[in-house]
Amino acid sequence: MAAMKSPTLALADVDDAGAFQYHAQLKVAREEKGADLDVADVQSCVTAVNTIAEENANHAAAIFSLHEAVRQKDADRTLAALQDPYCHVSDVVPGYKGRYLDNLSETLAALQAQGSGPSKWRQYTTDAGRTYYFNKETNVTQWVAPIEEVVMSLEEVQAAVDKANVDGRRWDQL
Repeated sequence: MAAMKSPTLALADVDDAGAFQYHAQLKVAREEKGADLDVADVQSCVTAVNTIAEENANHAAAIFSLHEAVRQKDADRTLAALQDPYCHVSDVVPGYKGRYLDNLSETLAALQAQGSGPSKWRQYTTDAGRTYYFNKETNVTQWVAPIEEVVMSLEEVQAAVDKANVDGRRWDQL
């Protein structure tokens, strides 16, 4: 990591948190190239890893927001979370937001019955607009969305949306 932060290399956006991922990406890039990497190759790897990390963080935040909206029984926020492109849910119809909330609430309740109960984490935003998470039991604060004890998978969320769409279209035909 120290070599990557060397002023001689002048690499941009090197983050200590990405050390493991940088190493793995650089190893793959070197194997693919069959030779040593130059500074441009290394910067390309750093940029690729950072992009993936940002996408993953955005996805985790979107899923966390969806779970919070469902737990709070807020149909508008549930719809907004489902429509967030980082949520990766398809075929969301705004007119079915109540159905989405109902189906997702049922799915989450079934999972919680098998799991450990409601989330101990709450999402907040700084004055600068950056999202952070606070665990009310441990007083831990973190920037990255926490992994919930009970979380709906993307497949479970999509299935609930699909079921709501089928039910909604059936109702619309009456």
